[in-house]
Amino acid sequence: MGLRFCVFVVVAMLAACQRTQSAPPAPAPSVTPVPAVAVAPSSPVASVGTPAPGESPDAEDADDDDDDIDKPWGPEFEITADASWYFGFVSREVQFGAKALNGTPPYTYTWEFDDGTPQATGDHTEHRYEKAGHYSPYVVGKDGKGETYRVTFYIVVVTREDYIQKKGPDAPLLQSPAPSPAP
Repeated sequence: MGLRFCVFVVVAMLAACQRTQSAPPAPAPSVTPVPAVAVAPSSPVASVGTPAPGESPDAEDADDDDDDIDKPWGPEFEITADASWYFGFVSREVQFGAKALNGTPPYTYTWEFDDGTPQATGDHTEHRYEKAGHYSPYVVGKDGKGETYRVTFYIVVVTREDYIQKKGPDAPLLQSPAPSPAP
C-alpha cells in the first residue's frame, strides 16, 4: 500500500505541475536596474557609492507602495570614479577620473586628496603625493538638481625601496632623471 500511495502522490504532483505550466506567466515588475560601479580588480577601494555627508534616504522610500514599482532601486544620481593606481611610491602622479551614471546635467566634481593640499574640480584631475602614508581621497559629484554622490578611495604611498620590495623592480617606472655628467 505504501508504494501505491507514493505513486499516487507523484502522479498528482506531476498533474499539478502541468496545470501550472499552462497558466499565463505573471507580469514582471518594471524596474530600472542600477548599474554596478566599475572598479579595477586589484583596487582596494574603501567605499564606493555612498551618499555624500548630510544626505539621508527619503522617508518615501520606506513605504511599500505599488507606486514605487517604476522608480529606480537606489539613488537618483550616482557617479563612478577610478584612480590610475592605489599602491605606489612617493612623488608618483595619480590620475583620477569620474563620470555620472545617471542624474540631471550639468554635473560637477570636487576632489579632496586627504593630504592637506587644495581641492580640485572637474571630471578628471591629477595629483602627486609627496609623503608616504595611507590616504582616503574622495570625489563628490553633484548633478543639476543638487543631488550629491561620493566615492572614496584607499591609496597607499610608500618609499621607492618599499615599493621595489613589494612589487619588484620595474625599470621604466622607477627610473629617476639622472643628472647630466659635467663636461
